[in-house]
Amino acid sequence: MTSMKFHTLAWPNVAERMLESHGDVVSHFGLQVDYTRQRIPHGEWMDGVCQSVFGEGGEVACFLEIDAVPTVKGMVEKAYNWVVENKGLLGIAQSANHLYAPHIYAAPAFYMIHRDAWDKVGASFSETSNTDVGQYVSLRAENVKVPVRALYPSHYLFLPDGERWNLGNYGRYGRGTFYRAGLFHLFQGRMNNSVNVFADICEKIVDNKFTTKGWHECERL
Repeated sequence: MTSMKFHTLAWPNVAERMLESHGDVVSHFGLQVDYTRQRIPHGEWMDGVCQSVFGEGGEVACFLEIDAVPTVKGMVEKAYNWVVENKGLLGIAQSANHLYAPHIYAAPAFYMIHRDAWDKVGASFSETSNTDVGQYVSLRAENVKVPVRALYPSHYLFLPDGERWNLGNYGRYGRGTFYRAGLFHLFQGRMNNSVNVFADICEKIVDNKFTTKGWHECERL
């Protein structure tokens, strides 16, 4: 497990409080994270990280967005072990409702990809006119029979502003989504007091007081 290192992109305009809170959680769980402070398209940056990691002989490229953090000890190790054993890719379940709503794909807020999967898929993480960041990689992986694992949500804090986020035929998700494997993803990190919300969640995780009590349920009928 010593080879597991996460890569996190934080544009220069990301609030320092968000960076500090993110750092508190990864330190709490003893994770290695390499932060990139640069304004660069997300998919282009991910392509570059994969080329670097695999070019240097790495087995798995790991990503953690600046507004995403694990909530329980051990979940990252379970995810990493699955990717190694299956030579596949893993991310959070997401649906690009503004592009192709029915397709649920492994999105890069929390993401791992094996070098064999990267070689077989042969696709960029960049957005296209029809797919979101990372979505085309999932589509290609499905087509060439590379194992794909998507982590599904159970709860979310806030209804999205002005729209509903449907996750295919599974349910809904929104700003501040908890994935039952043990991950929190803020979404829309520059909106509506989001930095304070994220900092509060991170503080609860570090203090071992995190709970989804009172949140919206993604699967409620």
